[in-house]
Amino acid sequence: MVTENYLIEPLYENEYAIYWMEDNILIQQYKEAANIITLDIAQQIIHDRQLITKGIPTLHLSDMGYLRRGTIEAMEYFVSDESTKDVIASALCLHNYLQYTIVNIFLIYYQRNIPFPTKIVRTRADGIAWLQEQVK
Repeated sequence: MVTENYLIEPLYENEYAIYWMEDNILIQQYKEAANIITLDIAQQIIHDRQLITKGIPTLHLSDMGYLRRGTIEAMEYFVSDESTKDVIASALCLHNYLQYTIVNIFLIYYQRNIPFPTKIVRTRADGIAWLQEQVK
């Protein structure tokens, strides 16, 4: 089960996600309203991430606990040049087999279009540890 409790003050929050910095990593926790990622939601999420990072290359962890599915248009937007700029590496924290299947299919199909290391993780702690290894 996803919890919306967090110990660190959020930097930003919108209808679909909460964003905060932890160990020099931008963490984005999807909300229940983002259980089906449409193109509009994907564009809002990327727009807000870019507002926060202000063009500075950043490590990124997405906690996708409520994800149920995503549209093809949203998935294509997530790998577009506009969406992938200023990301050093990205960890995708998934909580169940359905999410793993959805994201794994996405990565198999689109991995060649993602210009940075990407990894599926089971916990935020695993994601943070892996992301920190990417900048050593």
